Amino acid sequence: MHEQTDIAIIGAGIAGISAAASAIQAYPEASILIVSDEAGLPYKRTTLSKKLAEGVSAESFNLPRFTEEILPLVRYIPALRVTALDTIQRTLTTADGWSIAAKAIILACGSAPRMPACGWQPAVLPFRTREDALTLSPFLQPGGKILVGGDGVLAVELACQCSRAGMQVTLAGRNRHILQRQFDQESASRLEGLLGQHAIHWLPETDIDTLDHVDGKPLLAQDNASFDCAVIAAGVVPRAGLFPHPAGIPVDQHCQTGFEGIFAAGDCSTHEGVVTTLWHQAEAQGKIAGLNAAASLKGLPLASYTMQPQRVKCRIFDCFTWSCSPGATPDSVEIISSGPMFVRLLDIDGHMAGATAIGMPEELDAGLSEAVRDAWPLEQVRSLFR
Repeated sequence: MHEQTDIAIIGAGIAGISAAASAIQAYPEASILIVSDEAGLPYKRTTLSKKLAEGVSAESFNLPRFTEEILPLVRYIPALRVTALDTIQRTLTTADGWSIAAKAIILACGSAPRMPACGWQPAVLPFRTREDALTLSPFLQPGGKILVGGDGVLAVELACQCSRAGMQVTLAGRNRHILQRQFDQESASRLEGLLGQHAIHWLPETDIDTLDHVDGKPLLAQDNASFDCAVIAAGVVPRAGLFPHPAGIPVDQHCQTGFEGIFAAGDCSTHEGVVTTLWHQAEAQGKIAGLNAAASLKGLPLASYTMQPQRVKCRIFDCFTWSCSPGATPDSVEIISSGPMFVRLLDIDGHMAGATAIGMPEELDAGLSEAVRDAWPLEQVRSLFR
């Protein structure tokens, strides 16, 4: 079968969907094809680990915006895997033998979870997609023992959901404290204490590659403990197999690859050598890629993408945690502590360079994000908490 389209988008995660939305807006007359190797309609991936204990179905977390606004204006083909890309002819080949010719291509292939040394097994599971969540759900039985491998946001959210399901949870990560990329030791210790209050056993500096699979059960040799199930959320690998850059597809400030008319956005791409793996970054990159794919067809100037502050937010049980650009090296750190709230403001030359917050009211998210992005004077930031 042969398909021809103006713009082909490979992947239906947030980068792909954002690309389609911006391309439609910029060039309503263009024909747009979205191909996804996942079955069903696009969904909000980041919600899976926040609501796993509530149950997951094949329709869980579908995006109303896609079905109501985008789907009527595009051709969408799910469960179709693209296996080859001709970067000169801009032609795609699928596992089913389809050929897709496009005037512009946007690669939004996402990423895959890093596999432990023992490989994926019936009770050693990845967690990245809705299908992964459906596979994990039957293991969430009260009293069951589960190992969550990893110490980032996804792993911590999974540990909380497994605990809510009544399981005995062990969280094991390679770092000294949880959320090490987002929080300092003192802040992380508060969060680890919160996990402990909900009987989640935290194992720091644990190599998940010591995990084995014996007699159908995962075994963590370092701790000599066996589990009914292990779910691994310890990093991702860009899905850049269509391109000769397995570590991620390098793109310029226009989200354009080194090949004319081919763009990339989201977890499969690298911007200034960085793969962000964050939802809001992928959304912003997809928007620029879609806009520029349309512009390239119309002979218009391309828009530039600017790296966004690295913002991460999640709930650890009922505690809202927030971090934005904590990698900054501040001149000083100011602490705001009130009741369960603990906030660190990172100051460079009297202006906001980043912040972390535990127990902060969620409605402060937008204001504090703006404060970091626009480097507010510290006095203006303090006014948010009065």
